[in-house]
Amino acid sequence: MVFLTSSVSNKDDLKEISIEFYPAFVKPTKFTIDLKNRTIEQYQYQSSIAYVDSSAPRIKYHNLSGYPTRYRDTLIVYYKKTFRIKENDLNKFLQVLHENKLDSNITHHLDLLDGVSFKLNTINNKKDTFSLESNCTDRDENKLEYKYLDPFFELANATVNDYKGICLIEKIQDYFSSGLQIKLTSNEPLEYRIWGTISNCRNDNPELIKFLKRLPNDKPIIFDLRNGSFSPCLYELFDEYGNKKKIYYYSMEYNQWAKIKLKNSFKTREQVMKAIANK
Repeated sequence: MVFLTSSVSNKDDLKEISIEFYPAFVKPTKFTIDLKNRTIEQYQYQSSIAYVDSSAPRIKYHNLSGYPTRYRDTLIVYYKKTFRIKENDLNKFLQVLHENKLDSNITHHLDLLDGVSFKLNTINNKKDTFSLESNCTDRDENKLEYKYLDPFFELANATVNDYKGICLIEKIQDYFSSGLQIKLTSNEPLEYRIWGTISNCRNDNPELIKFLKRLPNDKPIIFDLRNGSFSPCLYELFDEYGNKKKIYYYSMEYNQWAKIKLKNSFKTREQVMKAIANK
């Protein structure tokens, strides 16, 4: 779930922006944007814990133990850090909010077993509050949601510079339709980060093929897969372009690439840089 608080009656009337995501299989994460100090706090937490109540009567087929599951209100903080926002990045984000101002309360809801839901609240200095609540992630059918989500993820990715914080953002963003999950992280050397999972096979990934074709032939290209992967049937595609270009990979999962003989795969970035230097 996303919770976003701000005032957008005009750009100068913004009071506060806070964003909270409740995705399935990932702990809730809250982002609080301090407009006065130009900072963003990232805060992942859990507000309750589940436990099996062995003191209660056993219930047939209730769970593996036969005892009911109870919940206890317990706050657990997994991650909390604050980052300074560049002025241009913040102004760009606020401009988008101003152009897409909420002036009513809106709810978009679908019956889903999992996924992600979000709530966007806007609060101005007059304490007027409007909200958008939604668990809809289809980009084509729910364009209103992405008017807010896309600029937020752009701001978060440009601001958070802690590796764990970046991974948390990527896990949340993976629930939304964000296009090809590859982003540039360095120009010298040329390095890209694959985040989430690039699924399906060659014929289902024309955007990926176009991306690989555009890569230069005359200098090393590094892929960081520490928080990402691609489906097994795409290995032959990466292997093909590895024979045409100077592509290197690194991740803790490099052993599985060695088994299929994917060239230039390493465990760490330091090993990649050493291999490039030796060549």
